[in-house]
Amino acid sequence: KSFDEAYAIAEKICQDKCKGQPINSTIAVLQNLHEHGIVWNVTLVTLAFNTVNVKVDASTGEIKSINVDSLMSLGKRVGPNDEMPQ
Repeated sequence: KSFDEAYAIAEKICQDKCKGQPINSTIAVLQNLHEHGIVWNVTLVTLAFNTVNVKVDASTGEIKSINVDSLMSLGKRVGPNDEMPQ
């Protein structure tokens, strides 16, 4: 499948999972992953800082995995007087 087809699949999932949140950024990579084969790995970031990651089989268009998360929950929180983690 083409990038446009993989993106359309990811966009639909994002609309279903993150209702009313416009997409701000897209990261897409064509990868050969041991567990999934050749997939489009598409991550959409919403204006509310939620991410939807969808892996779409590049040959068949089959959805191999879906992961929804918040960027706010990733990493260690840093206060105003803390040093940034290394």
